[in-house]
Amino acid sequence: MSPRLPARGSASPRAQGNSMFGITTRSGHARRTKALRRVEQLETRIVLSAVPPTVAEVSVASSDWTPSFYSYLEANSLGTDGYALPVGSADQLDPLPWSNIDQIRVTFSEDVHIQSEDLTLSGVGQATYSASDFDYYPEDRLAVWSYGSPLPSERFLIDLDGDGIDPITGLGGEVLDGEWVDSVSTFGSGSGNGVAGGDFEFSFNVLHGDALGIDLLEYNNLYEIYNRTGQGISDPFYAAKADIDGSGLIEAADWQAVWSNLFASTPSGAPVGSFSDGPSSASIGLATITDDAVDHAFSLFNAFEDGEDADSQLTYAIESNSDSSLFDSVTIDSINGELLINTAAAKHGRAMIALSATDSSGLTTLTNFTVDVGRHNSAPSLTASTTDYGSGFWLIEGWVTDPDDDVDDLYVELSGVISTRVSVDENGYYFYVTHVEPLEGGLVYASTSDQVDTSQQVLIEIGWV
Repeated sequence: MSPRLPARGSASPRAQGNSMFGITTRSGHARRTKALRRVEQLETRIVLSAVPPTVAEVSVASSDWTPSFYSYLEANSLGTDGYALPVGSADQLDPLPWSNIDQIRVTFSEDVHIQSEDLTLSGVGQATYSASDFDYYPEDRLAVWSYGSPLPSERFLIDLDGDGIDPITGLGGEVLDGEWVDSVSTFGSGSGNGVAGGDFEFSFNVLHGDALGIDLLEYNNLYEIYNRTGQGISDPFYAAKADIDGSGLIEAADWQAVWSNLFASTPSGAPVGSFSDGPSSASIGLATITDDAVDHAFSLFNAFEDGEDADSQLTYAIESNSDSSLFDSVTIDSINGELLINTAAAKHGRAMIALSATDSSGLTTLTNFTVDVGRHNSAPSLTASTTDYGSGFWLIEGWVTDPDDDVDDLYVELSGVISTRVSVDENGYYFYVTHVEPLEGGLVYASTSDQVDTSQQVLIEIGWV
């Protein structure tokens, strides 16, 4: 059995939680990783190869599910940090009963380059459901899309970009191998057909209160929940799918969710994404503007691409601007497909402009454009240290600071005798657990980068040479 790392001092930001090593990071359940799984994957040195990345798991989760509910799912092999969607049979399409699902979590076979706009979530009643937040954890190969409101009762299609203008790739540039057949394909060897390229199109359904997964809120569903009222996760008749709000206790509110929508079902038809690919996006990235006397033009035709519609047939829009005071005007020239920006005089700062492109089927893709106006960027900095926990187990940890960027958008690059990327939490803390065999130790270089500058490398040593 792998040893448990001893608890750190109270000054450590790591809460003692479900992790085998007593390490949890980030609020909620976006990242509660088992250390054994972490060691198994992290001790593997990354070797760039021609093998394309694949999808290894899809799960759903909720910011409102309780820790006890998550623990029940994991203890009963229903998923870690969420409910893992079943595959390989018709069970994949059984409606999910929970009323507060607001996360989609996708695990890949390897570390990938990915952005929020690489996923399109479409439905029958609504063409596109846009995520409000996105996080990627390279050490877990996990991408998490969060939604501002719970997913409704609906038929959904996830479409991950494997053939667009800027598709998901492995670190060596191999494009996602994503092909999938609903109710037939399995994750035994990952998604795909063995050839790089191809979208991952995966269906799932949601019907609030459908504890039996029969796509109809009839009396049997009502009784299924009612007869379990008062059962908690430690009780013999508790069932996760009867706990409609994921509280860890089946209450009257759970069966009342069925009663108030009796005889409801998911909408008929197929999600819009079944008939059309949404626009793909190559992020415009960062623009630095120092001249406020002229208009600055940025091509939207280069930033978006659609498989069915020409660039000129897409509808472009400005969805939000985090600091409009920096600009005299921000407009779209639809004829030439350009974003036109004129900055305000004597203003300095950074703005995030959210842009969208919508195709003729109604599918929409969002991308963020960062604009620095007369702004001097400060490079991030970091610390790194190691702890030897014995039996070959080593902890690398440290802090990242950046006076003018959100640190939880950054990654720490570790190179040398190990080679990987590690996510940084909202406090600037990062950690990495690995196992080093005797005589395989050596030097590790740690660095991080924001959109403009790279920090100085920090040199540390692990293992014994």
